[in-house]
Amino acid sequence: MLAAIPHPQVSVGVVSNKQAVTLRQEVPQLGWDKYFGVAIGATDAAHDKPHADPALLALERLGITPGADVWFVGDTTADLGCAQNAGLSAIFYSEHETDGKSFEGYPFHAQVRALAELQALILSSCEG
Repeated sequence: MLAAIPHPQVSVGVVSNKQAVTLRQEVPQLGWDKYFGVAIGATDAAHDKPHADPALLALERLGITPGADVWFVGDTTADLGCAQNAGLSAIFYSEHETDGKSFEGYPFHAQVRALAELQALILSSCEG
């Protein structure tokens, strides 16, 4: 799925609550460093998710201005909260039943239930 994302047209980073040192060891071990322009882990920013700080730090390092045109893909309420707090569009990756607009009080722009759906959503946004 990561290989199918049209780089450099789409910039991709990872924001995780995993310990930063561990995250930065795992990303290259998995061969994902060629896909991620930045990897932000726990304690890299002043606050962790759901605070906006880690997302804003990632965007700063990528040279991207925060806004609704930036997608934050996540599978937890911490991810949805981080997106909301940073002013980004949340893409909820989950099989949870929702009303199609929010999950546990956190709004999202779209919901995908599988990697193929996420890939299709990314590719369709690049065409439009």
